[in-house]
Amino acid sequence: MCEEPIQLAFTALGHFNHQVLFGRIEMNEEFERLLQFREIVMRHFAAARIYSADNRPFVPHMTIAKINFERQKRDVIKEIDPNLYKQMEGKYLGFQTVSTIQLLTGVGNNEGYYAGDNLVFKLKDYQRHKRQYKNSMLPIRRLTS
Repeated sequence: MCEEPIQLAFTALGHFNHQVLFGRIEMNEEFERLLQFREIVMRHFAAARIYSADNRPFVPHMTIAKINFERQKRDVIKEIDPNLYKQMEGKYLGFQTVSTIQLLTGVGNNEGYYAGDNLVFKLKDYQRHKRQYKNSMLPIRRLTS
């Protein structure tokens, strides 16, 4: 499943309430590989009795622009004007190679930006150690600064 990096194609623009502008991922075999990887990660955490409290749908995407959610700054610009990106909505955006996945959290962050817990899954490590990790368990590395 993760023998090679995942090659994601971004085929259109999308937005979350006009506050986050993002590239939509083309639903193809590579997208399916990403979803399979997500399932493996979810099982890995479930085995450790770690569950997500986030009930929102999973929308993998590439963030392009984001409104600053800090209260003082949100009063200045409340949303990204759709006229700014309207002509790009149906345009092909390109490819992105994914070789590592880092878990991030936005909970408790006043500015609305994500904080990294320095927990990183390296796709090549999964391939290298997959015999060791039967039952779809993944090697995890904590990065040190």
